[in-house]
Amino acid sequence: MEPQQKYTPEEKLRWEIEKLQAETKNLSRPWIGNPASWFTIITTVIALTTVVIQCTKSSKEFEINQLRAQELKLEGAQIETKNTYIKGQTLKLEKARQAVVSQIAEATIEFNRLGKLIEETKSKTDSATNTRNDDRLQQSQDALKTISAALQSPTSSAQFVSVIATLRTLERAVAQAKRITNSGKVNYPINVYQKSPGQYVLTLGEKSTYTDAINRVEYAKQIHYPDAVVRLAKSWGDNLN
Repeated sequence: MEPQQKYTPEEKLRWEIEKLQAETKNLSRPWIGNPASWFTIITTVIALTTVVIQCTKSSKEFEINQLRAQELKLEGAQIETKNTYIKGQTLKLEKARQAVVSQIAEATIEFNRLGKLIEETKSKTDSATNTRNDDRLQQSQDALKTISAALQSPTSSAQFVSVIATLRTLERAVAQAKRITNSGKVNYPINVYQKSPGQYVLTLGEKSTYTDAINRVEYAKQIHYPDAVVRLAKSWGDNLN
């Protein structure tokens, strides 16, 4: 067994001195040249970089969430606008439907009443009275046909017109249409259609849907055409003016 090595007091003292010298030398260096300082710097840089990355990521996520929220808000506003439009159109259609139902009931009553009246009076009235009654009956028949067609397609079928006058000859109808147009008081072109032999009608514009024709009749009544009516013009041919 080897004897335990012993150090002399001089050697221990020398080692202590060398250790203190090394520590003194290390402390006397600039902090930038100290390895321990570099370790601290690197650790700090890594930590700051991690924080910056996290902040950047969080900022981007926040921006994305903000954009998504704005998109959802815009989509909600668009849906609300569409719903409002649909509700408005539904109310208009319901109003038109109710008007058509009411008109068809009135026209049916008038049609039946006039038919009965004519049958009762034909044998004991003169020809002029019969002609007036026939005209009234024809008007009721026209109204009934118009409303029946409107009840089937009030907004999609362009087969209705807004009649403002009826004349016996084409020449008089065309001349009257020109006078109305030249007056500059009507915002629609005046068309002329042949309803039947000896009957030429003046209309506001061309054939349209029942809803548009109703709007034109209301306009006509506002500009002093109180007898304006909507009529079914599916078989009336083309504009003659």
